[in-house]
Amino acid sequence: ADEKEHPDVFFHESDALDYCDDYLVGRFCYELDSVGVGCSLEPYMREYGQSVRGPGARLSESAFEKMNDLPVGVMDALRPFCEVRDAEPEGRNLTDELPNMGRALCFILKGALSLVQMIPVVEEHR
Repeated sequence: ADEKEHPDVFFHESDALDYCDDYLVGRFCYELDSVGVGCSLEPYMREYGQSVRGPGARLSESAFEKMNDLPVGVMDALRPFCEVRDAEPEGRNLTDELPNMGRALCFILKGALSLVQMIPVVEEHR
């Protein structure tokens, strides 16, 4: 039997869905995989699980590339053109400190959220 207490109520449907998703994936993939049962996870998948479940864990660039179907080494190639901030505390609002943050392209390798979006270049016709 599961010893962990579960919430009695959720204030929004998305909260319930997030909780159930975290619970099911955690229980049947990450926990069972650690004992050799359940989902068969690749190393980058296990690393992702550790980064979102453990406090302060950071996802490696190679795992980020695999998760987002990026070519191997693309993050290293971008590094000379970036400001790498790998010691930011959770919840910090960078827009207060960096005036051009609205124009920045950010890769978040710490936590559960990352988005890589390819935007096609469109030529203007007059």
